[in-house]
Amino acid sequence: MRSLILLLVASILSVTVAGLACGNQGLLGNSRPKKFVGACNRSDSKGKRSSHNCVTKAQGTKYLCVLSGKATCIEGANHIVHMNMEGGECFL
Repeated sequence: MRSLILLLVASILSVTVAGLACGNQGLLGNSRPKKFVGACNRSDSKGKRSSHNCVTKAQGTKYLCVLSGKATCIEGANHIVHMNMEGGECFL
């Protein structure tokens, strides 16, 4: 929950046009010991996208963003669109 709050605060304070840049190094895959982070399950991955394209073009409902080394799975289409993030991973 604390990570989600930090993401929200960072999103609100972000003044760049491009949005908040996620630090994802790759897709959630076999290198991770667990098959999921929160509700983001790697079998539902739609690849790396911006948060708004995750919802509008891939019909995603979850978005994985890594900030300061901490992975957070954000749920809810409306919430994802308004986060204005780039470089995260989209999930059904």
